[in-house]
Amino acid sequence: MVYLCSSAAFLQVRTVPEEVDWAIGPNIRAGRAVLAIVFKGMAERAFGPGWEPPAPTSVRFRDLMVLHATELRRGLDYLATRADVDMRRLAFVATSWGAGSRLPLAAVDDRFRAMVFIGGGIDERMSLAALPEASSINFAPYIRPPKLLLNGRDDEEDPWLTRALPLWSLLREPKQLVLVPGAGHIVPLEIRVPAINRFLDQTLGPVRRAP
Repeated sequence: MVYLCSSAAFLQVRTVPEEVDWAIGPNIRAGRAVLAIVFKGMAERAFGPGWEPPAPTSVRFRDLMVLHATELRRGLDYLATRADVDMRRLAFVATSWGAGSRLPLAAVDDRFRAMVFIGGGIDERMSLAALPEASSINFAPYIRPPKLLLNGRDDEEDPWLTRALPLWSLLREPKQLVLVPGAGHIVPLEIRVPAINRFLDQTLGPVRRAP
């Protein structure tokens, strides 16, 4: 699993290791390995005093997207150097930020074989304002591997009808949806963990355990 953190890692609410354990710790304990990219701007790699997030309409925002895409691809290049990693079984797993305004990152590398979006949606504040080359709307239809969208029916951040459903409509087949009644932005652990495990078993094959 190549994991993209939520915006909590940028707001320094959680470190990247804390975020990984919070979001997919049980999936790791079920036998899946994970690589988490510490993108520039996250708690461990802050931009420094005085830095202001770029406006979605700006070239700076486009350039930041390019920087993050480059960092993601460098992470995959590193994985390719390891004999203990099967590059034919990579999954892109993203929560909130990674499953929303950073959806273009899921479309720019063809080494992924499965996609998991937790609390995903098309944020009109970002996607409609962004330059075409940085808009999730333009990239979502080109995410080709099998996809799992895990959303709460009562998501307060990415409401189903106005943000999550537009994303679901843009995603091409094959795709699966787990829409949980009564759940908010992040589907509860007891639902999302088995759903992710089942999906990865289906798309990447079951975990290979030592005899």
